[in-house]
Amino acid sequence: MRKGWSQLQLANRMNEAAKHHDGTAQLCSLVVMISKWENGAKVPGEYNRRLLAETLGITVADLGLAEDPDFLW
Repeated sequence: MRKGWSQLQLANRMNEAAKHHDGTAQLCSLVVMISKWENGAKVPGEYNRRLLAETLGITVADLGLAEDPDFLW
């Protein structure tokens, strides 16, 4: 919300960032996931936590989420 991005804009940016990490999520899937995260219906998995943080230019800790130190990014 701080960036003023819509869910679609965030999904587009995450999709671009994912290309550097062998990501394959479809844009429509990302929009659905983002909506679920925002509504508290789901919590992003480790890959998406890191992807979201990278896209926003912050750390996973800044998102208020735990980070698996053994995850291979």
